[in-house]
Amino acid sequence: MDHIERFEDLILSIKANGVSEDYLLCKLFPYSLAGEAASWLKQLKAGSLKTWRSIKIAFLNNFYDDAKSEELRNKLSTFTQGPAEAFKAVWVCFKEYQRDCPHHGFSEVQLLGTFFRGVDWRYQMALDAASNGNFNTRYPADATTLIENLACSKVPRMLILRGRRLPELFQEIRWQR
Repeated sequence: MDHIERFEDLILSIKANGVSEDYLLCKLFPYSLAGEAASWLKQLKAGSLKTWRSIKIAFLNNFYDDAKSEELRNKLSTFTQGPAEAFKAVWVCFKEYQRDCPHHGFSEVQLLGTFFRGVDWRYQMALDAASNGNFNTRYPADATTLIENLACSKVPRMLILRGRRLPELFQEIRWQR
């Protein structure tokens, strides 16, 4: 995973007018490989991998240890917030699990549902309230924005209302960005 991560960081720092990031990643990846990895890529049928996502998944499936992949998938699927963990910290941790195992096989909706079920009930209530009653009815992009807003707000630190009415508090979470 380290090779992929470093490669992506390098390539995504390059800006070429009219050239997509996906194209750069696909075209330059073979030059980042050596030895067994380069041989593996050369033996694939030409044109069988057309996107960076497909190349990355094929690479990880071939070189990533199955036990490690299963361990990370399990961390994602059984995710829970510890009693003393801050909301922002668990959100960062959850995103790291996804980054460390990009071939996990879960949809975005499944991941958001797992995260929601794994956080403390107070945060579930805050996310539900900011979603007009049901967080799980949000589109993934909207749900992610709500989580990011809650993670960045002052509210999660102690979930103290400080004399504010609940609707005002959730409006702040909803429209923080």
